[in-house]
Amino acid sequence: MKQFTVIFPICKVDDTIFILLGEQPLGRPLAGYVNGYGGKVEDGENIIDAAKRELSEELGVQTDNITQIGTVFHGKKEITFFITEIEKITYVDSVEMINNRWHNLSDDSFVSKMIPGDNVLVHYLRSLALRFFNKELLQLFTIYKEGKEIHEATQAIDNPLKFLK
Repeated sequence: MKQFTVIFPICKVDDTIFILLGEQPLGRPLAGYVNGYGGKVEDGENIIDAAKRELSEELGVQTDNITQIGTVFHGKKEITFFITEIEKITYVDSVEMINNRWHNLSDDSFVSKMIPGDNVLVHYLRSLALRFFNKELLQLFTIYKEGKEIHEATQAIDNPLKFLK
């Protein structure tokens, strides 16, 4: 089974919770979609170290404070999702992700720009964000996906050359 990570940086300013998302650049699988930060788990690497590495590579952020929120299984892929609290500052673009931007988590304007199927995760993040900041125990989700949208999105990961044309 191929393992992937996605980590969503969040922060709280007064009573507003923000989520940091980046856009996949042209020439990469899923170009134009916004999402959290992550990628494939390398051989010999555990899932938590992979999430930390991806956050460092894509944003330049080093943290040991990440919290697993759930897993999505699709075919032969296992995608583990995390959240982490980071400071609300401006992040520079990288080769991996561009247009890194903070979004008000309660606003729906960014959801339609996310990787297909992730709208479910946004609703879940909204429900758990305050518990996360209050250091309460979070219930992990497990989703088994076979839908068309997630299938098309994961095809882009499996066949990146097709999407470069």
